[in-house]
Amino acid sequence: RKRSDPSRQARIAAAAPLFGSMQPAICAGIEYPRLAAGEIDFSLYNKSEPWDHLPGLAIVAEHGFHYARHDGTPYQPGDNEGGLLVAPSTEHWRAIHQALLS
Repeated sequence: RKRSDPSRQARIAAAAPLFGSMQPAICAGIEYPRLAAGEIDFSLYNKSEPWDHLPGLAIVAEHGFHYARHDGTPYQPGDNEGGLLVAPSTEHWRAIHQALLS
């Protein structure tokens, strides 16, 4: 299992005050319905296993959400490297990416 990048974790911790609150994403099966319902604004995942994400991505895509790997490339099922950022729109995705991952 690949360990998360300490410099990425430090960037996320430093950017956290820009957001009202940040909580770790514990379970994609819980997070995606919360995203679709507007209970949370975005989700950032370090792992991108298809069984965790495909059902939820189908749901949020119907609501117009944008998702891509941490480096901005499109998510492809089976390509489990690079994490995943899910946001309500492309514009939100870019702003969150800039704040947390750039």
